[in-house]
Amino acid sequence: MGRTRSLQYQMTETISMAFKPGIDKHSLKKDHNGGDPYNHVASYKSREALCKFSKKFAKFIKAQYPHINYVCELTPNHFEEYFENNKANWNNRSIKTNFTLAKKVMHLCNRRFRFKTNMNEVRLPISIKGKLNHDIDLTGRCSLMSEKEFNIIYEDLCSRSSFAQYAIFLTRILGLRNQESVTLTPSSFIRKNEIHTSSQKKQEK
Repeated sequence: MGRTRSLQYQMTETISMAFKPGIDKHSLKKDHNGGDPYNHVASYKSREALCKFSKKFAKFIKAQYPHINYVCELTPNHFEEYFENNKANWNNRSIKTNFTLAKKVMHLCNRRFRFKTNMNEVRLPISIKGKLNHDIDLTGRCSLMSEKEFNIIYEDLCSRSSFAQYAIFLTRILGLRNQESVTLTPSSFIRKNEIHTSSQKKQEK
């Protein structure tokens, strides 16, 4: 019995077999004998991208499902898990780009090995890149107003009898952010020594 080729090898070999550099896609569309441009890889750049995706995906499958040896054993669920695993590192555009590569690879493999994996059943996740606490840039949010800057604004508002002076004063003593200051209402004061803003932050005097 021959040795089983790795998942990565099966994918990359299929890509190489479909590689037709410089092929005329327009002439293929006129060919009625299986001349679908989607059945071929027309550029070196496309081949490189497809092989790169295949390598990373095969590595993921090998780690998570070591019993899977053949590309025909892959299901939409495996791809969903792969994209779910990467949603913290990829933005939505990257997820869609990699999904396009996945569909192309599986189309080529389906055609070569004569099986059917319906990639339209794959449900893509929404990226959470940049939404984790350690990914948020707090540089601007945490910048503090100097005492001199506060006095200039506060004195100007007091001279015009503006009610905004009270909001500015509360902002200073309670350490509120700009957005929390402009949403203050009488109902914000829910207990004697506590305020509640629309962003659900609570501040103590």
